[in-house]
Amino acid sequence: MWSLRVERGYNRGTAYVLPAGALVVGRDEGAQVRIDAESVSRRHAELAVGAALEVSDLQSTNGIAVNGVPCREAQLEPGDRVRFGDVECRVLSEEDARDRPASTLVLEPEALTVDESPPQLADAPQIEWIGDSAPVKRLLGQVQRVAQADCAVLLRGETGTGKELIARAIHALSRRRKRAFVAVNCATLDGELLESELFGHERGAFTGANARKQGLVEAATGGVLFLDEVGELPLKAQAKLLRLLENGDYRRVGGTRDLHANCQVISATHRPLEDMVKAGGFREDLLFRLQVVELLLPPLRERGDDLALLIDHLFAKLRAQVSRRLTLGPEARAVLLGWRWPGNVRELKNALERAVILAPGPVVEVDDLPPGLATVTPVSDGFPTLEELELRHIRRALEHTDGARAEAARVLGIDRKTLYRKLKAYGLEQGS
Repeated sequence: MWSLRVERGYNRGTAYVLPAGALVVGRDEGAQVRIDAESVSRRHAELAVGAALEVSDLQSTNGIAVNGVPCREAQLEPGDRVRFGDVECRVLSEEDARDRPASTLVLEPEALTVDESPPQLADAPQIEWIGDSAPVKRLLGQVQRVAQADCAVLLRGETGTGKELIARAIHALSRRRKRAFVAVNCATLDGELLESELFGHERGAFTGANARKQGLVEAATGGVLFLDEVGELPLKAQAKLLRLLENGDYRRVGGTRDLHANCQVISATHRPLEDMVKAGGFREDLLFRLQVVELLLPPLRERGDDLALLIDHLFAKLRAQVSRRLTLGPEARAVLLGWRWPGNVRELKNALERAVILAPGPVVEVDDLPPGLATVTPVSDGFPTLEELELRHIRRALEHTDGARAEAARVLGIDRKTLYRKLKAYGLEQGS
């Protein structure tokens, strides 16, 4: 195991025990080897830790030097002195590492000691989860147990159910909670750009790659990598992710050397991955690796009285943000409680935010709500009308196509004129 001990400058006497993988040295809070000295750049250098130990400069202001000789990159041996700005470190031998000083920083996920109680959700105030229904209690109990397992987790649920929030809760309760939580939406990137974002790239790997780039996998070393909309990954990237999950190994785009990452992978999707496997769009072996543990997030319509709690909580929070003394009218509240919320908590928040901003008077009325909600009459027994079902189906099609109406019409099996006419009838001609 490789180690660095600070011989001169910031945190003199501290030893950094280096896990395998690519580690950033610098002042940035996300740096794995954090050296908060003025002479050190935010992202000063990178250490490639494996059978050998290599250091390379990341275009820092004050550069690096090995044994007093300035350089751009070098392979390090035990006893070498490497300088980052004005901070000088010594590479420790295996024997030196056994006799570490008291101030040692072990750059591995923090392990729970035998007498340490696992943290509870109440210990993570940054995780705001409102609800007391049976499905929510069951989910949060599962989260508490999964957080101690340190395994791959697949979160399934409809759009807007809070999958990233649950991923952050798992991180906050885990032994990795003091390391990075790195989130990437796989639906926003594709092809070589996605692979570069995930795994990084070497200089010259493709047009425009003017310098080596650290990927998100490297940034998540010791922490959690959250892959939202994992079903959108192209097959080539799926193969690389499978290798990462199997043994922690990966390569940068254009690279020839294996790197190693120690990170927990949490993924999320609203797509039926089993159907994608049958259609050849998703690897079955990757699905098995991703769903060591699978958690199903309940839609808002199945959470009972949580809807009323969420309405009150979100309304109060949004009202405070715009500094308005508003109340929610009884008719508007009845519409909110009667709606089925196909977009779940995200749709509810957007509806309330719109109402809080646009309400002309001190009371939010039905007319202040999104037109789609105001034009559909909710039913008391919770059974949706045909009109509501059609509107919900149109909304989901538009969401699936990112608002592309021609594509949404094709998905729905109707022509564009018919879709535009229905959008106008539901008061959605300005958006979905």
